[in-house]
Amino acid sequence: MPKLGFSLVELILVIALVGAMMIFVTRFFWLRDPDAPRKQFVVDLNGLVQSCWSDALETGKLHRVYFDLKKKQIRAEIEVEKSKKEGGESKFNIQQGGKSLITWPSNYVIKDFFVSDQNESKNIDKLESIFFYITSDGTQDVIINVANEEDGMTMGLVLNPFAMQFKDYGNFKKP
Repeated sequence: MPKLGFSLVELILVIALVGAMMIFVTRFFWLRDPDAPRKQFVVDLNGLVQSCWSDALETGKLHRVYFDLKKKQIRAEIEVEKSKKEGGESKFNIQQGGKSLITWPSNYVIKDFFVSDQNESKNIDKLESIFFYITSDGTQDVIINVANEEDGMTMGLVLNPFAMQFKDYGNFKKP
């Protein structure tokens, strides 16, 4: 009498093959997406901001999201020593654990960087760095306008202070 149906081994093998094919197909379409680098940049930046905020909530210490304009890097820093003078500089170290350093594509250029309605990017060609702070109470209002010099694409990144997430509006934003 012939067996009807499939054995468990045959079913598992077919499911594994279909799963492997889906991984390759999904990756193929992801790589073909012209917005993939842009989306990945926003995801990485949001991960870094979330890591800062989480650490600020745990430690109660001031954090700084530091944009190194020359190296095209963004790093999460934690305050290690408060300034003894009013209005003086505190000392910061790179945050340990979590996402603490990302590099943005060389063709991305920051055009505007607004922190609490102030344009911190005046004379941006002469600046080496720009930053904003995150505390356990929240953060400053931040808007970052980025241009892709290769294809003219623009990003207007606005930080939601309640969710600690940047949203890409696709075009430049002003406060």
